[in-house]
Amino acid sequence: MALVVPLALIVLGSLLLDAAVRMLLPPEPDPAPSPANPIFRVLGLAVMVLGLINTIRGVGAVLATMDLPDPYSVPGARAIADAAGAVVWGAMILTIGAYIWRGAKRRGARDRGGRLLIVAGYVLVAVALSEAIDVGTGIWNPPTDPDALDPDDEALVTFLAWGAPGAALVHIGAGLAHEKILAKATFST
Repeated sequence: MALVVPLALIVLGSLLLDAAVRMLLPPEPDPAPSPANPIFRVLGLAVMVLGLINTIRGVGAVLATMDLPDPYSVPGARAIADAAGAVVWGAMILTIGAYIWRGAKRRGARDRGGRLLIVAGYVLVAVALSEAIDVGTGIWNPPTDPDALDPDDEALVTFLAWGAPGAALVHIGAGLAHEKILAKATFST
């Protein structure tokens, strides 16, 4: 509970930073269509393929965990969390590749800076989701320490600690790059 105030301040600060950036930087006029940058096209395609491969491997690992003798034991829970984390990372890598691909026709420091913020934000969101899954599987094996946090609460705090700044970065970056947000994540207990 002690992290709620700093997390709220981080989110509020991010929103204020976004408002300041929008007020201080004039919007870039839409330039005449330019040919796509082939380096960004190839890089975006390669990152998307890597994300797709990682997602497929993660789905395969999730399906393989169904054959575990005791999936709710500590090793089984760890395997399920690792497999689900691989799916999350694959989806985020695929999304990052899509932003690189979409940025091939765009130019300017504002667009590139916005895309860097988007990529950094999605990395933080992926960390938030995979860590929350990892911590959340502790529900199946509750801690014996009476002073330990409930796994649900710990998963929520972990998700908010990584995900709130990540979502704020994606929001600010999408505003700078004039992009729409391609991947959205929700969390519920």
